[in-house]
Amino acid sequence: MRGNVDTRLSKLERGEFDAIVLARAGLQRLDREDAVGAVLDPAHFVPAPGQGTLALEARAEDIGVQDALAAIVDDDSFTCLLAERALARALDADCFTPLGAHATPWDGRLRLRAWLGLADGSAWTSDELVGDADDPEALGRAVAARIALARSAMERAPADA
Repeated sequence: MRGNVDTRLSKLERGEFDAIVLARAGLQRLDREDAVGAVLDPAHFVPAPGQGTLALEARAEDIGVQDALAAIVDDDSFTCLLAERALARALDADCFTPLGAHATPWDGRLRLRAWLGLADGSAWTSDELVGDADDPEALGRAVAARIALARSAMERAPADA
C-alpha cells in the first residue's frame, strides 16, 4: 500500500482494504491513536526480527559521534536485537522468509520466541527458549536449530496432512 498514514487510513475508510497494520507509536506521534482498531499481541503476532529497532551508523574513527550514540543506546534492546538477528542468520533468512522473532528480557535472562512458515504459507511452526542474556547470539542459534528441525519435518510432510 502506498501513501502516508492519512492516505492509508482514507483507503481503509473507503473500504479499499478490510484492515491495515500500522505502528501504534507512529499513530500516537501523529495524534491519530483514535484510528487504532486493535493492538496485535506479540504472544500471537510475532514481529519480524529487529522490527522496531532503530539502527545508527558512524564511521569507526568518529569518536565524537560514537560517544553521542553511546548515550542513547538501550542495552536491553541491543541484547534482544542480537538474539533475533542470530536466529535469522542461522536460518539463512532473508526479507522474503516468513519469520517472526521476538526477544524480551525475562527474569534476569532472555526469552526468544520465533515463528517460521513455509514459503507458500501452508504450514507454520514456532518455538521459544529462555537463555543467558550475556550470550544472546547463542540463544538465537539454539532456537534456530530447534525450529530448523521442525521446518524440515514440515517440508517432508504430505501437503494434505
